[in-house]
Amino acid sequence: MARRLTEAESASLLNEVGQIEQALATSSLERCRLLDEILRASYTLATDDELQTFASVASRQVYVHQALGVPPNLAVALEKLRTWLYRTVRQRIEYPHAQLQPAFALIGQWLKWHQGATGADLDALPLPDESTPDEPTALRIVARERSAIHLDSGAEIPVIHGTIEASNLPVALQLHRRWRQLAAAIRQGTVLGVIAPRWLSPDTAACTDTTLVILEPDVLLDVTTVAECFTGSTNTHLRVLLQMLSMDTPSAATVVGSVVNACFDELLADPEVEPSRAIERALRARYLDVLVAVQHGLLSLEQVEQDVGIHLDVLRRVIPHLRGQATTEPMFIAPRYGVQGRIDVLLEDRERPAYKTIIELKSGAPPTQLQRMVSQSGTHITVGMRPNHLMQIAGYNLLLDAAFPGCQGTSQILYSRSAEEPLRNAPNLHDFKADFLAMRNKIVAMYHDLAHRRFRALDQLATLDAAEAPPVDRQKLQQWQQAFGSLDEQERLYLYAFIAFAFHEWITTMVGSPLRNGGYSSLWRSAIEEKSEELRSLTFLRFDPDASNCERGFLTFRFTERTPPVHPFRTGDIAVLYQHDALLRGGDTIAGQVFKCTVRSLGRDHIVLSLRNKLFDRRLFASEGFWALDPDVLSIGIESMVRACGQFALAPRERRQLLLGNIAPRSQPLAVPRPARLTDLQYELLSRCLAAQDYFLLEGPPGTGKTSTMLRSIVDHLLSDPREVILCTALTNRAVDEICSALEHLWNDGLLLRLGSLHATEHDALSFAQAAQTQDFAELALQLQRARVIVATVPYLNANLHLFSLIAPTTAIVDEASQLLEPHLLALAVRVERMVMIGDVCQLPAVVQQDERGCRVQHPLLEAIGVERLDRSLFERLLRLAKRNRWTHAYGRLTEQARMHHLVARFPGTQFYGTTFRSMHRWQDEEPDKLPIEALPLLLRHRLVFVDTPREPASGYNCAEAQIAAACARALAHRMTNRSLSEAIGIITPFRKQIRTIAELLGDLSQEVTIDTVERFQGSERDHIIVSCAINSRQHLRLIESLTELDGRTIDRKLNVALTRARHQVIIIGNRQLLELSPHYAALIGFIEQHGIITNAAAATQELTPFLTTDEHHAHHRH
Repeated sequence: MARRLTEAESASLLNEVGQIEQALATSSLERCRLLDEILRASYTLATDDELQTFASVASRQVYVHQALGVPPNLAVALEKLRTWLYRTVRQRIEYPHAQLQPAFALIGQWLKWHQGATGADLDALPLPDESTPDEPTALRIVARERSAIHLDSGAEIPVIHGTIEASNLPVALQLHRRWRQLAAAIRQGTVLGVIAPRWLSPDTAACTDTTLVILEPDVLLDVTTVAECFTGSTNTHLRVLLQMLSMDTPSAATVVGSVVNACFDELLADPEVEPSRAIERALRARYLDVLVAVQHGLLSLEQVEQDVGIHLDVLRRVIPHLRGQATTEPMFIAPRYGVQGRIDVLLEDRERPAYKTIIELKSGAPPTQLQRMVSQSGTHITVGMRPNHLMQIAGYNLLLDAAFPGCQGTSQILYSRSAEEPLRNAPNLHDFKADFLAMRNKIVAMYHDLAHRRFRALDQLATLDAAEAPPVDRQKLQQWQQAFGSLDEQERLYLYAFIAFAFHEWITTMVGSPLRNGGYSSLWRSAIEEKSEELRSLTFLRFDPDASNCERGFLTFRFTERTPPVHPFRTGDIAVLYQHDALLRGGDTIAGQVFKCTVRSLGRDHIVLSLRNKLFDRRLFASEGFWALDPDVLSIGIESMVRACGQFALAPRERRQLLLGNIAPRSQPLAVPRPARLTDLQYELLSRCLAAQDYFLLEGPPGTGKTSTMLRSIVDHLLSDPREVILCTALTNRAVDEICSALEHLWNDGLLLRLGSLHATEHDALSFAQAAQTQDFAELALQLQRARVIVATVPYLNANLHLFSLIAPTTAIVDEASQLLEPHLLALAVRVERMVMIGDVCQLPAVVQQDERGCRVQHPLLEAIGVERLDRSLFERLLRLAKRNRWTHAYGRLTEQARMHHLVARFPGTQFYGTTFRSMHRWQDEEPDKLPIEALPLLLRHRLVFVDTPREPASGYNCAEAQIAAACARALAHRMTNRSLSEAIGIITPFRKQIRTIAELLGDLSQEVTIDTVERFQGSERDHIIVSCAINSRQHLRLIESLTELDGRTIDRKLNVALTRARHQVIIIGNRQLLELSPHYAALIGFIEQHGIITNAAAATQELTPFLTTDEHHAHHRH
C-alpha cells in the first residue's frame, strides 16, 4: 500500500531541500541531481510497504498520486518536474540558479502536502516543455486506471487511461481485437509499449490490425521461451511454468542436436573441416550431457557419430546455396518488443546491407505433411514446419525489426534430417508476430501475478487435465500434479512463498529498484554519458586488433581518456559488449547485435574479454567507434530457484519436514581422533559436526579458520570412511578455489575433482573441464567414479542437476552458506544424506535486488518454521530454529580468531557477536596498542581512528573525506617495506562516485590499493582498512547499513564486515553528527574515543599535509 510520509520523514527531506537551496556555490547541475534524488526518495518512502514492482520512476510516481489522491494540479506539476529533472541531469544542462527556484518551491509544497497542507497556487510553473509529437507512432504509456466502451452489440472495449511516459500528456488507449484480454493484467503503474496505434483524437488512440502492444517491455523474455508455448493443438503460457518446475535429463536427441549445431557453425567457418574432428570437439564441449546420456544407456558414441554424419551430409549440400556473409549465433536485445535471443545463422548481403536472411537449424524430424497455421485474427497459411518453429522465426523477425529498422529478407528453417527438402520458408507475417507478442504478454502477466503472490497459474497447473496437455508434457505434468497434491498446507505455503520471491527477484533484476538503480534495463534506458557518470559501465573503449586473439574469441580493448577510472568489473565477471552507436536511437532500442562475454583479465589500461560466441563477424570490430561493457545480470535468472522449489516438492515427505524444521536433526556421538593442529574448541565442534546425521550449522566469524582448518579437518575425517563421497561447494569460484587450496594435500592422488566451466578455476590440474578436452569419455567416467571429494560452485550444481545421476555424494559441505538464499540450496539439500553448512549470519547475506517489502511474509504456519523473511539463507533460518528449539547438538560457533589485533577485534566481538574473541597468535595480544611505526604521523599510529568531516551539498561523494582517505593511504604506503600494497591497504566506501574521487586523488597508487564497496571486500583482509562513509544527509544513512536482529541483538552487518577486514588498524572517516544517528556507529565512535583517537577534518588535514594532493583538478573536483 502507498502511504503518506511521516512528519519526521517529510521534515527531514524539507531540511535537505533547504540546505540545497542555500548551497549557491554548488553547480546548478549538481543541485538538480540532489533535487532529483530527494524527489525519488519521497516516492520510495511512500511505497516502502508496497509489494508491486515498478518499471520506472514515472510508473511509481503515477501509482502514488493515484493511491494517495494527490490533488490533480499538484500531481501534474510533479510529473512535469520529474521529467524536467531527468532530462536536465541526463543531458547535463546548467541552468541559471534563479531558474531552479520553482523546482525548490514545488518539492517543498509536495513535502508539506504530506504534513497536511492544502497548498498554494501551483499553476504555470516555468519548466521547459517536454511534449512529444501530436501523434507518436510508438510510445510508452504508464497506466492509471481502466474503463470500458459498451457497444450496441453488448460487447465491451477495454480502455486504459494513463500518461505518455516521455511527456506526461494524458492518453486513453482502446484495446481492440487480440489485445482485449490484456486489460485484466493492467494495474496502476503498469507500463505498456504501443506501436502503430490509430489516433482518434489528440489524447485517444485505438488498436488496429497493425498495432502491437507490449506489456512491461523492459521485462525481456527469450524468443525460444515464448515460441515453445505454441504446440499447435494446445497453445498455453503454462508450459513455461511447467518447464521451470521440472528437470530434464539429456537425451540422445538433445546431444545429437547440440553436436549438429556446433558442427554447422564449424562448416560455415571452414567447409573443409574434417567431420570426425568437428564432432569430437562438439562432444567435448557438452561432455557432461554426453556422460549422463551414456550412463543412462540413451546413446553410444559410435551411434552419435553415425547419426550426426547423416545431418552433416545434408548440411554440406545446403551450405553452398546460402548467399551472403554468415554470422553464427548473433545475439540481439529488443526492449522495443520485450524480447531477446540468439539466431542460429544470420546471412547479410554486402551489396544490399538492408537484406538479412535468418537460418534456424533444427535437427529433429520435420513434419511429414504440410501444416495449416491460423492466427488469432484469422490469417491462415500452409507451411512445412512445426508451430513452435514458425513462431520462433516470428520472434527472430521482431529482433531484426528492432535492430535493423526497415530491413528486408527471408527466414528459413533448416531441417538437417530432411534430405529432400531441408530448407523451408517461414513467412514474415505481421499477424503471427502479433500472436507471438500476445503470448509473450501472457507469460509476463503470469510472472507478475506470481511475483505479487497471485497463484492462479500454479492452481491451474495443478488441476489441468493431462489429456489436454501436449503429449511431450504429459508425464511431467502428472509427476508435478502428484507431487503438488502430496504437500500439506504448510509445505504448499512454503513453496508459494519462495516461488513468488523468485519471480519478484527476477522482475526487479530486470527493471531495477530505488536502491539499485535501473536493473538490467539501464543497459538501454540510460545514455552512455549517464552510465559513465554513475560508474555502472566501462565506456569509451577502443578495440585493439593487434593484442586480440580473434580465433579464440579473446578480444582486447584499450581504455581511452574518457574511460571511467573506476568500474564494477572483476576477472571472471559476465558482461554485455556493444557499440556506443547502438544506443543512439532512443531508450527502447539497441541497434545491431550485442556480445555476451566474460572478463578474462584486467590491466591498468586495458581489458581482455572472452566472447561466448567464438564465430563472430569480425567486420563489426573494424570500425573506429567506441565500445561499452555492461554487467550481464541476466546470468542469475529465476530458473534455478523455481526448479529448486519443484525439486523440494518431489522430495520424500520426511526430507521436506526435516528441511522445514518440523523434525529435529539426528545426532550419533562418535569417537573422533584429534588432529594435532586443532584447539580444544575446534576439536569439540569437529566432534559435534561429525556426529550429526542430518545437518550441522557451524558459525565461523572472521579469521576463525572455518575453511582452512575446520573444513579440511571434516574432509580428512570423512575420507577415513570408504562409503563417504564428499561434495564441497560455495557460491563463487573464488570461494571454491579457496576450498581447493585448503585441500591441497589431496591433489596428487585423484581423490579431488574440481567441476566447473573451462576457465572457472585457477587450479587447472584439478579441473574436470580441462580433462574433458583430451581424455576419452570412458576415462572421464572413471575419474568421476574414483573421486571422493567433488568441488563445485552452487550455481554450477543448480545448472547441472543431471550431474547427480553420475555422482552420489553422501555429505555436502557448504562454505559461506549464509551468502546463499534458501532456494539456492534446496535442490542440493534433497539429494544428500547430510549437510554441513559453514557461515556467519553476522556478515553480509546474499545480495537481493528487490525491496524489503517483497522479502517479508506473515502467516502462522510459516512463522512456526522461521520463514518470516525470504531473503535469509537456509543456514540462518535453521540456525534460528535450532536455537529456538534448543537443538544444541546441531550448531556451534568458533570464537578464536587469527586475523585481528585484539584491540581491533574487541568492538565487533562484543557489539555483533556478544563475545570477546580469543586470539590464536601471540602477536595479536603482545603487539602494543599503537602501531610500532614511529615515522608515521601521530594520528596514524593509533590502531583505531575516527576523523569527523563536514557535510557537503553532494550526493554519493564527499571531497573532504576523499582527500583525507587518500592522504592516509599515501602516508601508510610511504612507510611500507617488503609488503604488497594490495595486501596491506584497503579503502572501503559505499558509493562508486566516492571510489572514483579517491582513485583520482591517489593517481597511480590506486592501481595498487584496493578501493571498493564493503560487499566486494567480504572474504578478504588487509593490514589497514580505511572507511570513507561519504554520507551527507540522514537519508543516506540507511544506504550504508545492513541491519538484522540476532539472538536479541540488532547488528549492522556492513559495519561488522568493514571492521573485521583489518588486521592492524581501522580508520573511519565521516560526519559524526549523521553517523551517530545510528546506534552502532555511535557505539563505535564512543569505543574509539576510549581506545583510539578522534579528530576533525581540519586537524587531520594539517597533520597529513605532506601527503595531500595539490592538484587543482582534485581540489575542486566536480561530478
